[in-house]
Amino acid sequence: MPQERSFLSSLNVKNNPFVSCSLPLLNQRYDCHMEEVRRNLKPMGGLGVPDGTSKNSQYPNDFPSNNFAHNANNSGAAINCEFPNEDFNSDAVKLRLRAELPHLTRKQIAQLQLPFYETLCHDLLENGYHYAFTELFAIHQKQMEERRRAGPDSSLWTIPSISEQSEKIHMLRDQLSKAEAATRRQDNHTVFTCYLRLAKFFNDYPDELWLAEHFFDYCFTVAKRITDDGGLKMAQAYEYNGLAKETKGDLQMACSFFIQLYNATRDKAWKEEDGTKMSKNADRHLVRIYHALLEATPKEHLCERMAYCIKAHDIASASNDWTLAAPASLKMGQMYQEANKISEAITFYRGYFDLSKGANDWVSLGNACESLAQLFESQNNMQETIRYLKIYAELCEEHCDWLQLCKASRLLGHAYDKAGQAQEALQWILKAYKMPHSINTPNPAQFRKYTETSRLMIGVTRAHCMNVLFTNAIITGTSDALLRIIEWKADPRNEQKLFMSFEKRPS
Repeated sequence: MPQERSFLSSLNVKNNPFVSCSLPLLNQRYDCHMEEVRRNLKPMGGLGVPDGTSKNSQYPNDFPSNNFAHNANNSGAAINCEFPNEDFNSDAVKLRLRAELPHLTRKQIAQLQLPFYETLCHDLLENGYHYAFTELFAIHQKQMEERRRAGPDSSLWTIPSISEQSEKIHMLRDQLSKAEAATRRQDNHTVFTCYLRLAKFFNDYPDELWLAEHFFDYCFTVAKRITDDGGLKMAQAYEYNGLAKETKGDLQMACSFFIQLYNATRDKAWKEEDGTKMSKNADRHLVRIYHALLEATPKEHLCERMAYCIKAHDIASASNDWTLAAPASLKMGQMYQEANKISEAITFYRGYFDLSKGANDWVSLGNACESLAQLFESQNNMQETIRYLKIYAELCEEHCDWLQLCKASRLLGHAYDKAGQAQEALQWILKAYKMPHSINTPNPAQFRKYTETSRLMIGVTRAHCMNVLFTNAIITGTSDALLRIIEWKADPRNEQKLFMSFEKRPS
Protein backbone atom coordinates (compact mmCIF):
# COMPACT_ATOMS: atom_id res chain seq x y z
CA MET A 1 0.00 0.00 0.00
CA PRO A 2 1.55 3.36 -0.99
CA GLN A 3 2.07 5.94 1.68
CA GLU A 4 -0.88 8.32 2.26
CA ARG A 5 -0.40 11.88 1.06
CA SER A 6 -2.50 14.96 1.77
CA PHE A 7 -4.69 15.68 -1.24
CA LEU A 8 -4.44 19.49 -1.40
CA SER A 9 -3.83 22.01 -4.12
CA SER A 10 -0.48 23.78 -4.32
CA LEU A 11 -2.06 26.99 -2.95
CA ASN A 12 -3.56 25.18 0.06
CA VAL A 13 -0.31 23.37 0.76
CA LYS A 14 1.55 26.68 0.76
CA ASN A 15 -0.80 28.15 3.32
CA ASN A 16 -1.36 24.98 5.41
CA PRO A 17 1.11 24.54 8.29
CA PHE A 18 -0.20 21.02 9.00
CA VAL A 19 0.72 19.52 5.59
CA SER A 20 4.29 18.62 4.68
CA CYS A 21 3.84 17.34 1.13
CA SER A 22 1.31 16.90 -1.65
CA LEU A 23 0.67 14.62 -4.59
CA PRO A 24 2.92 15.16 -7.64
CA LEU A 25 1.43 16.05 -10.96
CA LEU A 26 -0.11 13.18 -12.93
CA ASN A 27 2.49 13.14 -15.73
CA GLN A 28 5.28 13.24 -13.15
CA ARG A 29 3.75 10.41 -11.12
CA TYR A 30 3.36 7.91 -13.99
CA ASP A 31 6.19 8.98 -16.29
CA CYS A 32 8.48 6.20 -15.15
CA HIS A 33 5.87 3.50 -15.98
CA MET A 34 4.68 4.74 -19.37
CA GLU A 35 7.48 3.13 -21.38
CA GLU A 36 6.88 -0.20 -19.66
CA VAL A 37 3.16 -0.06 -20.46
CA ARG A 38 3.89 0.85 -24.07
CA ARG A 39 6.26 -2.11 -24.48
CA ASN A 40 3.61 -4.52 -23.22
CA LEU A 41 0.94 -3.14 -25.54
CA LYS A 42 0.57 -4.82 -28.93
CA PRO A 43 -1.35 -3.46 -31.93
CA MET A 44 -4.77 -4.94 -32.42
CA GLY A 45 -5.25 -7.10 -35.45
CA GLY A 46 -8.13 -6.83 -37.93
CA LEU A 47 -9.18 -5.16 -41.10
CA GLY A 48 -8.04 -1.81 -39.76
CA VAL A 49 -4.38 -2.72 -40.40
CA PRO A 50 -3.22 -1.96 -43.97
CA ASP A 51 -2.01 -4.84 -46.11
CA GLY A 52 1.70 -5.33 -46.12
CA THR A 53 2.17 -3.56 -42.86
CA SER A 54 3.65 -5.36 -39.89
CA LYS A 55 1.25 -5.76 -37.02
CA ASN A 56 4.03 -4.83 -34.61
CA SER A 57 4.68 -1.42 -36.23
CA GLN A 58 4.29 1.64 -34.02
CA TYR A 59 1.59 4.15 -34.83
CA PRO A 60 1.55 7.79 -33.76
CA ASN A 61 1.09 8.14 -30.01
CA ASP A 62 1.54 4.36 -29.64
CA PHE A 63 -2.15 3.71 -30.27
CA PRO A 64 -3.72 1.63 -33.07
CA SER A 65 -5.27 3.51 -35.96
CA ASN A 66 -8.56 2.77 -37.68
CA ASN A 67 -7.79 3.82 -41.25
CA PHE A 68 -10.93 3.48 -43.31
CA ALA A 69 -8.93 3.99 -46.51
CA HIS A 70 -7.97 0.28 -46.32
CA ASN A 71 -11.51 -0.95 -45.65
CA ALA A 72 -12.41 -3.48 -48.31
CA ASN A 73 -15.97 -2.32 -48.86
CA ASN A 74 -15.19 1.40 -48.36
CA SER A 75 -18.15 1.73 -46.04
CA GLY A 76 -18.30 3.74 -42.86
CA ALA A 77 -19.32 0.72 -40.83
CA ALA A 78 -17.47 -0.22 -37.68
CA ILE A 79 -14.53 -2.51 -38.22
CA ASN A 80 -14.65 -5.90 -36.58
CA CYS A 81 -11.52 -5.88 -34.41
CA GLU A 82 -10.03 -8.83 -32.65
CA PHE A 83 -10.05 -9.15 -28.85
CA PRO A 84 -7.02 -7.86 -26.95
CA ASN A 85 -4.13 -10.20 -26.40
CA GLU A 86 -4.21 -12.42 -23.37
CA ASP A 87 -1.07 -10.73 -21.97
CA PHE A 88 -2.75 -7.35 -21.89
CA ASN A 89 -5.92 -8.80 -20.36
CA SER A 90 -4.15 -10.85 -17.74
CA ASP A 91 -4.86 -10.50 -14.03
CA ALA A 92 -1.25 -9.58 -13.31
CA VAL A 93 -1.36 -6.58 -15.62
CA LYS A 94 -4.70 -5.48 -14.17
CA LEU A 95 -3.38 -5.69 -10.63
CA ARG A 96 -0.22 -3.82 -11.54
CA LEU A 97 -2.14 -1.01 -13.28
CA ARG A 98 -4.60 -0.81 -10.40
CA ALA A 99 -1.74 -0.48 -7.93
CA GLU A 100 -0.37 2.46 -9.87
CA LEU A 101 -3.59 4.46 -9.45
CA PRO A 102 -3.49 7.15 -6.69
CA HIS A 103 -4.88 6.03 -3.37
CA LEU A 104 -7.27 8.53 -1.71
CA THR A 105 -7.98 8.41 1.99
CA ARG A 106 -11.31 9.41 3.52
CA LYS A 107 -9.80 12.70 4.57
CA GLN A 108 -8.65 13.46 1.03
CA ILE A 109 -12.06 12.60 -0.35
CA ALA A 110 -13.66 14.92 2.22
CA GLN A 111 -11.34 17.69 1.10
CA LEU A 112 -12.77 17.38 -2.37
CA GLN A 113 -16.38 17.17 -1.23
CA LEU A 114 -16.56 19.70 1.67
CA PRO A 115 -16.11 23.50 1.49
CA PHE A 116 -12.58 24.61 2.36
CA TYR A 117 -13.85 26.35 5.53
CA GLU A 118 -15.14 23.06 6.95
CA THR A 119 -12.03 21.21 5.83
CA LEU A 120 -9.88 23.81 7.53
CA CYS A 121 -11.88 23.48 10.75
CA HIS A 122 -11.41 19.68 10.62
CA ASP A 123 -7.65 20.16 10.20
CA LEU A 124 -7.51 22.47 13.21
CA LEU A 125 -9.38 19.99 15.39
CA GLU A 126 -7.38 16.98 14.18
CA ASN A 127 -4.12 18.77 14.97
CA GLY A 128 -5.28 19.78 18.44
CA TYR A 129 -5.81 23.52 17.91
CA HIS A 130 -9.13 23.67 19.75
CA TYR A 131 -8.87 27.33 20.77
CA ALA A 132 -8.06 28.39 17.20
CA PHE A 133 -11.08 26.43 15.97
CA THR A 134 -13.31 27.99 18.64
CA GLU A 135 -12.19 31.51 17.74
CA LEU A 136 -12.59 30.91 14.00
CA PHE A 137 -16.01 29.38 14.45
CA ALA A 138 -17.13 32.22 16.77
CA ILE A 139 -16.09 34.84 14.18
CA HIS A 140 -18.05 33.02 11.48
CA GLN A 141 -21.11 32.66 13.72
CA LYS A 142 -21.00 36.33 14.74
CA GLN A 143 -20.93 37.45 11.13
CA MET A 144 -23.83 35.16 10.24
CA GLU A 145 -25.83 36.38 13.26
CA GLU A 146 -25.32 40.03 12.29
CA ARG A 147 -26.55 39.22 8.80
CA ARG A 148 -29.61 37.49 10.16
CA ARG A 149 -30.48 40.41 12.43
CA ALA A 150 -29.96 42.99 9.68
CA GLY A 151 -32.28 41.18 7.29
CA PRO A 152 -31.89 40.25 3.63
CA ASP A 153 -32.20 43.88 2.48
CA SER A 154 -29.13 44.94 4.46
CA SER A 155 -25.83 45.83 2.79
CA LEU A 156 -24.18 43.15 4.95
CA TRP A 157 -25.45 40.56 2.50
CA THR A 158 -23.39 42.14 -0.27
CA ILE A 159 -20.18 41.52 1.71
CA PRO A 160 -18.77 37.98 1.35
CA SER A 161 -18.50 36.14 4.64
CA ILE A 162 -15.13 35.26 6.10
CA SER A 163 -15.71 31.57 5.34
CA GLU A 164 -15.96 32.38 1.61
CA GLN A 165 -12.65 34.28 1.41
CA SER A 166 -9.74 31.86 1.31
CA GLU A 167 -6.98 34.44 1.88
CA LYS A 168 -8.57 35.78 5.06
CA ILE A 169 -9.57 32.37 6.42
CA HIS A 170 -6.06 31.00 5.89
CA MET A 171 -4.56 34.08 7.57
CA LEU A 172 -6.83 33.48 10.55
CA ARG A 173 -5.94 29.78 10.64
CA ASP A 174 -2.19 30.40 10.52
CA GLN A 175 -1.98 33.18 13.11
CA LEU A 176 -4.53 31.70 15.53
CA SER A 177 -2.77 28.33 15.51
CA LYS A 178 0.61 30.02 16.11
CA ALA A 179 -0.92 32.08 18.92
CA GLU A 180 -2.38 28.95 20.54
CA ALA A 181 0.94 27.12 20.32
CA ALA A 182 2.71 30.15 21.83
CA THR A 183 0.13 30.31 24.62
CA ARG A 184 0.94 26.73 25.58
CA ARG A 185 4.61 27.74 25.79
CA GLN A 186 3.63 30.85 27.78
CA ASP A 187 5.32 32.97 25.10
CA ASN A 188 3.18 36.11 25.40
CA HIS A 189 5.40 38.12 23.05
CA THR A 190 4.62 35.76 20.16
CA VAL A 191 0.93 35.73 21.07
CA PHE A 192 0.90 39.55 21.00
CA THR A 193 2.70 39.58 17.63
CA CYS A 194 0.22 37.11 16.09
CA TYR A 195 -2.81 39.08 17.23
CA LEU A 196 -1.22 42.37 16.12
CA ARG A 197 -0.48 40.89 12.69
CA LEU A 198 -4.11 39.83 12.36
CA ALA A 199 -5.40 43.23 13.46
CA LYS A 200 -3.18 45.09 10.99
CA PHE A 201 -4.18 42.69 8.22
CA PHE A 202 -7.91 43.28 8.70
CA ASN A 203 -7.39 47.00 9.28
CA ASP A 204 -6.61 47.32 5.55
CA TYR A 205 -10.12 46.10 4.63
CA PRO A 206 -12.92 48.65 5.23
CA ASP A 207 -15.50 45.85 5.58
CA GLU A 208 -13.49 44.04 8.26
CA LEU A 209 -12.66 46.90 10.65
CA TRP A 210 -14.70 45.18 13.35
CA LEU A 211 -12.25 42.27 13.20
CA ALA A 212 -9.30 44.67 13.43
CA GLU A 213 -10.80 46.24 16.55
CA HIS A 214 -11.48 42.74 17.92
CA PHE A 215 -7.84 41.67 17.63
CA PHE A 216 -6.49 45.04 18.82
CA ASP A 217 -8.51 44.40 21.97
CA TYR A 218 -6.87 40.95 22.26
CA CYS A 219 -3.47 42.67 21.95
CA PHE A 220 -4.39 44.93 24.85
CA THR A 221 -5.37 41.91 26.98
CA VAL A 222 -2.15 40.03 26.20
CA ALA A 223 0.03 43.14 26.73
CA LYS A 224 -1.14 43.30 30.34
CA ARG A 225 0.59 39.94 30.95
CA ILE A 226 3.95 41.12 29.54
CA THR A 227 6.13 42.64 32.25
CA ASP A 228 9.69 42.16 30.93
CA ASP A 229 9.85 44.87 28.23
CA GLY A 230 9.43 48.04 30.29
CA GLY A 231 5.87 48.59 29.05
CA LEU A 232 6.62 48.71 25.29
CA LYS A 233 3.90 46.24 24.28
CA MET A 234 1.44 48.05 26.53
CA ALA A 235 2.25 51.36 24.84
CA GLN A 236 1.74 49.77 21.41
CA ALA A 237 -1.61 48.40 22.56
CA TYR A 238 -2.66 51.87 23.75
CA GLU A 239 -1.72 53.37 20.38
CA TYR A 240 -3.45 50.81 18.17
CA ASN A 241 -6.60 50.68 20.29
CA GLY A 242 -6.78 54.47 20.28
CA LEU A 243 -6.48 54.56 16.49
CA ALA A 244 -9.16 51.86 16.15
CA LYS A 245 -11.56 53.78 18.40
CA GLU A 246 -10.84 57.01 16.51
CA THR A 247 -11.64 55.31 13.19
CA LYS A 248 -14.85 53.99 14.68
CA GLY A 249 -15.80 57.52 15.82
CA ASP A 250 -15.56 56.89 19.58
CA LEU A 251 -13.47 60.00 20.29
CA GLN A 252 -13.76 59.92 24.08
CA MET A 253 -12.49 56.34 24.31
CA ALA A 254 -9.74 57.13 21.80
CA CYS A 255 -8.73 60.14 23.90
CA SER A 256 -8.40 57.98 27.02
CA PHE A 257 -6.12 55.52 25.18
CA PHE A 258 -3.98 58.34 23.76
CA ILE A 259 -3.62 59.94 27.21
CA GLN A 260 -2.28 56.62 28.55
CA LEU A 261 0.03 56.36 25.53
CA TYR A 262 1.29 59.90 26.20
CA ASN A 263 2.04 59.08 29.84
CA ALA A 264 3.69 55.74 28.97
CA THR A 265 6.10 57.20 26.41
CA ARG A 266 7.52 60.09 28.47
CA ASP A 267 11.33 59.90 28.66
CA LYS A 268 11.36 56.73 26.52
CA ALA A 269 13.48 56.17 23.42
CA TRP A 270 11.09 53.66 21.84
CA LYS A 271 10.70 53.85 18.08
CA GLU A 272 8.10 52.71 15.58
CA GLU A 273 8.82 50.41 12.64
CA ASP A 274 9.50 53.43 10.40
CA GLY A 275 12.02 54.89 12.87
CA THR A 276 9.73 57.58 14.31
CA LYS A 277 9.88 58.05 18.07
CA MET A 278 6.77 56.80 19.83
CA SER A 279 6.75 59.86 22.09
CA LYS A 280 6.38 62.17 19.07
CA ASN A 281 3.55 60.04 17.71
CA ALA A 282 1.87 60.20 21.12
CA ASP A 283 2.05 64.02 21.01
CA ARG A 284 0.52 64.08 17.54
CA HIS A 285 -2.25 61.64 18.39
CA LEU A 286 -3.27 63.53 21.52
CA VAL A 287 -3.21 66.98 19.89
CA ARG A 288 -5.24 65.65 16.97
CA ILE A 289 -7.85 63.99 19.17
CA TYR A 290 -8.26 67.13 21.31
CA HIS A 291 -8.86 69.20 18.18
CA ALA A 292 -11.32 66.56 16.93
CA LEU A 293 -13.19 66.74 20.24
CA LEU A 294 -13.19 70.54 19.95
CA GLU A 295 -14.80 70.36 16.50
CA ALA A 296 -17.34 67.78 17.69
CA THR A 297 -18.44 69.95 20.64
CA PRO A 298 -21.33 72.37 19.89
CA LYS A 299 -20.35 76.03 19.62
CA GLU A 300 -22.71 76.90 22.47
CA HIS A 301 -20.38 75.05 24.89
CA LEU A 302 -17.61 77.62 24.58
CA CYS A 303 -15.90 76.77 27.88
CA GLU A 304 -15.62 73.07 26.99
CA ARG A 305 -14.27 73.91 23.54
CA MET A 306 -11.74 76.29 25.05
CA ALA A 307 -10.61 73.61 27.54
CA TYR A 308 -9.88 71.14 24.72
CA CYS A 309 -8.01 73.83 22.78
CA ILE A 310 -5.86 74.79 25.78
CA LYS A 311 -4.93 71.13 26.43
CA ALA A 312 -3.92 70.66 22.80
CA HIS A 313 -1.84 73.87 22.88
CA ASP A 314 -0.05 72.86 26.09
CA ILE A 315 0.93 69.45 24.68
CA ALA A 316 2.01 70.96 21.34
CA SER A 317 4.13 73.61 23.05
CA ALA A 318 5.85 71.01 25.25
CA SER A 319 6.66 68.83 22.23
CA ASN A 320 9.16 71.37 20.80
CA ASP A 321 7.80 70.52 17.36
CA TRP A 322 6.81 73.63 15.43
CA THR A 323 4.55 71.62 13.08
CA LEU A 324 2.40 70.93 16.15
CA ALA A 325 2.92 74.20 18.02
CA ALA A 326 2.15 76.54 15.10
CA PRO A 327 -1.30 75.11 14.23
CA ALA A 328 -2.11 74.90 17.95
CA SER A 329 -1.30 78.62 18.38
CA LEU A 330 -3.41 79.44 15.34
CA LYS A 331 -6.31 77.44 16.79
CA MET A 332 -5.99 79.24 20.12
CA GLY A 333 -6.07 82.60 18.34
CA GLN A 334 -9.19 81.58 16.43
CA MET A 335 -10.89 80.44 19.64
CA TYR A 336 -10.15 83.72 21.45
CA GLN A 337 -11.26 85.66 18.39
CA GLU A 338 -14.50 83.65 18.43
CA ALA A 339 -14.89 84.56 22.11
CA ASN A 340 -14.33 88.24 21.15
CA LYS A 341 -11.13 88.47 23.21
CA ILE A 342 -9.06 90.36 20.67
CA SER A 343 -5.97 91.11 22.76
CA GLU A 344 -5.53 87.41 23.72
CA ALA A 345 -6.13 86.40 20.11
CA ILE A 346 -3.42 88.82 18.93
CA THR A 347 -0.98 87.26 21.42
CA PHE A 348 -1.47 83.74 20.02
CA TYR A 349 -1.49 84.95 16.41
CA ARG A 350 1.85 86.64 17.04
CA GLY A 351 3.13 83.35 18.45
CA TYR A 352 1.95 81.66 15.25
CA PHE A 353 3.76 84.38 13.25
CA ASP A 354 7.04 83.88 15.16
CA LEU A 355 6.94 80.07 14.85
CA SER A 356 6.27 80.24 11.11
CA LYS A 357 9.04 82.79 10.62
CA GLY A 358 11.51 80.65 12.58
CA ALA A 359 10.66 77.60 10.47
CA ASN A 360 10.83 79.61 7.22
CA ASP A 361 7.33 78.44 6.33
CA TRP A 362 6.16 81.34 4.19
CA VAL A 363 2.66 79.93 3.64
CA SER A 364 1.95 79.82 7.38
CA LEU A 365 3.68 83.17 7.76
CA GLY A 366 1.35 84.71 5.19
CA ASN A 367 -1.69 83.28 6.96
CA ALA A 368 -0.44 84.74 10.25
CA CYS A 369 0.05 88.18 8.66
CA GLU A 370 -3.44 88.14 7.20
CA SER A 371 -5.01 87.10 10.51
CA LEU A 372 -3.09 89.75 12.47
CA ALA A 373 -4.01 92.44 9.95
CA GLN A 374 -7.70 91.60 10.32
CA LEU A 375 -7.47 91.78 14.12
CA PHE A 376 -5.61 95.11 14.12
CA GLU A 377 -8.09 96.51 11.62
CA SER A 378 -10.94 95.54 13.94
CA GLN A 379 -9.18 97.68 16.58
CA ASN A 380 -8.65 100.54 14.07
CA ASN A 381 -4.89 100.14 14.44
CA MET A 382 -4.20 100.75 10.75
CA GLN A 383 -0.45 101.24 11.20
CA GLU A 384 0.05 97.65 12.42
CA THR A 385 -2.44 96.41 9.84
CA ILE A 386 -0.44 97.95 7.00
CA ARG A 387 2.85 96.65 8.44
CA TYR A 388 1.75 93.01 8.52
CA LEU A 389 0.04 93.23 5.13
CA LYS A 390 3.24 94.57 3.58
CA ILE A 391 5.15 91.59 4.99
CA TYR A 392 2.47 89.34 3.52
CA ALA A 393 2.75 90.98 0.06
CA GLU A 394 6.55 90.83 0.08
CA LEU A 395 6.49 87.11 0.91
CA CYS A 396 4.04 86.38 -1.91
CA GLU A 397 6.08 88.34 -4.44
CA GLU A 398 9.32 86.70 -3.30
CA HIS A 399 7.88 83.21 -3.82
CA CYS A 400 5.95 84.14 -7.01
CA ASP A 401 2.56 83.28 -5.54
CA TRP A 402 0.66 85.68 -7.78
CA LEU A 403 -2.82 84.77 -6.63
CA GLN A 404 -1.98 85.50 -3.00
CA LEU A 405 -0.11 88.65 -4.06
CA CYS A 406 -3.28 89.85 -5.80
CA LYS A 407 -5.20 89.22 -2.57
CA ALA A 408 -2.56 90.97 -0.42
CA SER A 409 -2.51 94.00 -2.77
CA ARG A 410 -6.27 94.36 -2.54
CA LEU A 411 -6.14 94.14 1.26
CA LEU A 412 -3.35 96.71 1.37
CA GLY A 413 -5.32 99.09 -0.85
CA HIS A 414 -8.33 98.76 1.44
CA ALA A 415 -6.15 99.36 4.54
CA TYR A 416 -4.50 102.47 3.05
CA ASP A 417 -7.88 103.82 1.99
CA LYS A 418 -9.27 103.28 5.48
CA ALA A 419 -6.21 105.04 6.92
CA GLY A 420 -6.94 108.09 4.72
CA GLN A 421 -4.02 107.60 2.34
CA ALA A 422 -5.97 107.46 -0.89
CA GLN A 423 -3.04 107.81 -3.32
CA GLU A 424 -1.18 104.81 -1.86
CA ALA A 425 -4.46 102.89 -1.76
CA LEU A 426 -5.05 103.55 -5.46
CA GLN A 427 -1.59 102.25 -6.36
CA TRP A 428 -2.10 98.92 -4.57
CA ILE A 429 -5.64 98.46 -5.88
CA LEU A 430 -4.53 99.12 -9.45
CA LYS A 431 -1.75 96.57 -8.93
CA ALA A 432 -4.30 93.98 -7.81
CA TYR A 433 -6.61 94.78 -10.73
CA LYS A 434 -3.85 94.52 -13.36
CA MET A 435 -2.18 91.44 -11.86
CA PRO A 436 -3.54 88.83 -14.35
CA HIS A 437 -2.44 90.96 -17.31
CA SER A 438 0.95 91.90 -15.88
CA ILE A 439 1.97 88.26 -15.31
CA ASN A 440 0.17 87.05 -18.47
CA THR A 441 -1.58 84.24 -16.60
CA PRO A 442 -3.11 81.41 -18.66
CA ASN A 443 -6.01 81.12 -16.21
CA PRO A 444 -7.37 84.59 -15.35
CA ALA A 445 -10.61 83.11 -13.98
CA GLN A 446 -8.97 82.22 -10.66
CA PHE A 447 -8.12 85.91 -10.11
CA ARG A 448 -11.68 87.08 -10.79
CA LYS A 449 -12.72 87.07 -7.13
CA TYR A 450 -10.06 89.68 -6.34
CA THR A 451 -10.04 91.66 -9.60
CA GLU A 452 -13.79 92.30 -9.50
CA THR A 453 -13.68 93.76 -5.99
CA SER A 454 -10.56 95.74 -6.98
CA ARG A 455 -12.40 97.19 -9.98
CA LEU A 456 -15.14 98.49 -7.68
CA MET A 457 -12.57 99.84 -5.24
CA ILE A 458 -10.79 101.82 -7.98
CA GLY A 459 -13.76 104.16 -8.39
CA VAL A 460 -14.17 104.60 -4.64
CA THR A 461 -10.46 105.32 -4.18
CA ARG A 462 -10.39 107.83 -7.05
CA ALA A 463 -13.27 109.67 -5.42
CA HIS A 464 -11.36 109.71 -2.14
CA CYS A 465 -8.31 111.09 -3.97
CA MET A 466 -10.46 113.92 -5.38
CA ASN A 467 -12.04 114.68 -2.03
CA VAL A 468 -9.28 117.05 -0.86
CA LEU A 469 -9.00 118.88 -4.20
CA PHE A 470 -12.76 119.19 -4.57
CA THR A 471 -13.14 120.49 -1.01
CA ASN A 472 -10.36 123.05 -1.52
CA ALA A 473 -12.00 124.26 -4.75
CA ILE A 474 -15.33 124.81 -2.97
CA ILE A 475 -13.69 126.59 -0.04
CA THR A 476 -11.83 128.93 -2.42
CA GLY A 477 -15.14 130.38 -3.55
CA THR A 478 -13.79 132.16 -6.66
CA SER A 479 -15.74 132.24 -9.89
CA ASP A 480 -12.95 130.34 -11.67
CA ALA A 481 -13.11 127.55 -9.10
CA LEU A 482 -16.90 127.31 -9.32
CA LEU A 483 -16.78 127.17 -13.13
CA ARG A 484 -14.26 124.31 -12.97
CA ILE A 485 -16.48 122.40 -10.57
CA ILE A 486 -19.52 122.84 -12.85
CA GLU A 487 -17.46 121.82 -15.89
CA TRP A 488 -16.19 118.69 -14.14
CA LYS A 489 -19.67 117.70 -12.95
CA ALA A 490 -20.96 117.95 -16.54
CA ASP A 491 -18.11 115.75 -17.81
CA PRO A 492 -16.25 114.02 -14.92
CA ARG A 493 -12.87 113.52 -16.61
CA ASN A 494 -9.34 114.89 -16.26
CA GLU A 495 -9.95 115.86 -12.65
CA GLN A 496 -6.25 115.97 -11.92
CA LYS A 497 -5.71 118.65 -14.58
CA LEU A 498 -8.77 120.67 -13.55
CA PHE A 499 -8.11 120.74 -9.82
CA MET A 500 -4.31 120.64 -9.76
CA SER A 501 -4.10 124.23 -8.56
CA PHE A 502 -6.22 123.48 -5.47
CA GLU A 503 -3.81 121.04 -3.78
CA LYS A 504 -3.22 123.52 -0.96
CA ARG A 505 -6.05 124.43 1.33
CA PRO A 506 -6.82 128.20 1.11
CA SER A 507 -6.03 130.17 4.25
